[in-house]
Amino acid sequence: MTARAIITIFLISLAGAGFASPYDDAMRSVRTLSDSRCVRLLKFGRSHSDRSIPAFVISDFTVDSRDKSRILICAGQHGDEFDPVKSVLFLCKNLAAGKDPGLLKRCAIVVVPMVNPDGIAASRRENAVDVDTNRDWVDLTTCETRFVHKIIKVWKPNLLIDVHNWNEPSPTPGNALEVPACDTIARENVVLAAARRARDSSEMSLIECTPISDKRLFHRRYCALGYAAYLLETRNGEDYQARDRIYRTAIKSLVNSVSSRNGARYIMSPASMSFKSASVGPYLDPIPKATSNSTSLLAAVMLGIAFIITAFLSKPLPKRETVAWSHRFTRCAVDPEIGSGRIAYRHTPHPITARSWVNRRLRSRYVVHEPEPEETEDDEISVLMPEAVNSLSR
Repeated sequence: MTARAIITIFLISLAGAGFASPYDDAMRSVRTLSDSRCVRLLKFGRSHSDRSIPAFVISDFTVDSRDKSRILICAGQHGDEFDPVKSVLFLCKNLAAGKDPGLLKRCAIVVVPMVNPDGIAASRRENAVDVDTNRDWVDLTTCETRFVHKIIKVWKPNLLIDVHNWNEPSPTPGNALEVPACDTIARENVVLAAARRARDSSEMSLIECTPISDKRLFHRRYCALGYAAYLLETRNGEDYQARDRIYRTAIKSLVNSVSSRNGARYIMSPASMSFKSASVGPYLDPIPKATSNSTSLLAAVMLGIAFIITAFLSKPLPKRETVAWSHRFTRCAVDPEIGSGRIAYRHTPHPITARSWVNRRLRSRYVVHEPEPEETEDDEISVLMPEAVNSLSR
């Protein structure tokens, strides 16, 4: 193999290592969103290929969120439709940046931006086991649809929005908002009124489902279960900027229709009335209000003073040993070595203690002396034969 071929293979491998799939891009966006105080991550699901199915709540958590309108937005059911995923995540980015604070004060929006992460990663319509997830909402045979269904059972949303785009010529008007048939006339009137406002603001066509429509699709299935559910579609060949504008305009219009009229949301979604806030309490609890800078500084100073006082009181006092010597002997700083023999001991200065100076000699017999070193063999020789030792030293 020539050097040119080796360099070419190396450069190709570097290019492949730096390539990020649409799935990786979406997960990176979710991680960026999670840094916002307006975003709280839900427990992620797992796909058939063990990829993460991200989900999060976006709202203004400085106020109590328990009575807010609950919205569920899904995208990425079909892996070859990535524009809806980008648009939904871009909408969430704008909301987290404070572009529409009033909406977040009224709503808690649950977002599942990639229902089918395996299809997104492979840019194919079906999931990893060749199932079209948007035809599986009745049987729930895939782990992706079961994950979203579990979210709906817990959160009981007042509004469900499913975002798609056509990659082929559409049999219906391309940019369209589809509304399923409702079970009552009163509910259908409210659902259609919200759909018409969204149609007018986003310049989409309005499509009403018929009784023979495929009931396995997401929005049709959950409308039959008592939720207000809508499908958003954009036509084949539409550029991303146009699609993004249509999606964001229609979503905001639908959300405002639900959040601005509290009574209407329960007419549109009677199934949402059984929602129990305790089941999702940690995700809706308000953020404690931050104290002012002056209060925080004062608290830090008081904490530091309390720490210093506690450390001072808990530190043991050093043991002070004062040595007072008898006036008969010369004062000295250290104890002199105690000489051997009774006479030498009597002339050794001793510290004065609590007892009287008169009993000094009586107390001396209780002084503990250091043990004298054992006599070695050389010492015995020097004691027994002094003449021999002296002769050797000469």
